[in-house]
Order: sequence, then structure tokens, then C-alpha cells
Amino acid sequence: MEGDEESFNLALADTLEAHRAYFDVADRADDPNVSVNLDALALACHACRRGWAIYVNSPYLPQELLQAADPFCVGVSDEHGWLGRHLRPRDCKGG
Repeated sequence: MEGDEESFNLALADTLEAHRAYFDVADRADDPNVSVNLDALALACHACRRGWAIYVNSPYLPQELLQAADPFCVGVSDEHGWLGRHLRPRDCKGG
């Protein structure tokens, strides 16, 4: 995920608008995938973990799940170099 917070929020809004438009078609409205855009949700959670604010408000992007995304730990790594991947903020020693 590259870029900046503002550009990400604009792209996220466009993605969710396209999701809504796709599922507005008659027979797609009952599809189980209509309620949440999992791809957008995953990217938004990742952005939250990076410390970016999500300004997009959409029923396709549950705020409760975004708020549950723990931030990455800064300065903590394991033998693979993954910064804080499995740690909660209270477990972080480096930041």
C-alpha cells in the first residue's frame, strides 16, 4: 500500500461506490457478498494499522471492524523482520 492518506481515502470511496453500483443490479441485490466489501475492508484495516484515518463512512465498511484493527508495533521485529505482526500494542516494547 503506497501513497498518502488522502489519496487512499479517495480511492476507498471510489471502490465502495463501485461496489454499491455493482450490487444495485436487480438479481445481485440478494448476493451474500453485497453487505461488506471484504477487499476494501482488508485494505482499510491495514491503513488503520498504519495509523491512517479512514474518513469514508459506508454501510459496506463496518466501522466496528475498522476500530478493532490494532496498530502495527514500531521497532519490534521477529526473526523474519515482520514488524509487530502478531503483537498487540500493549505488547510492543519498541514504540
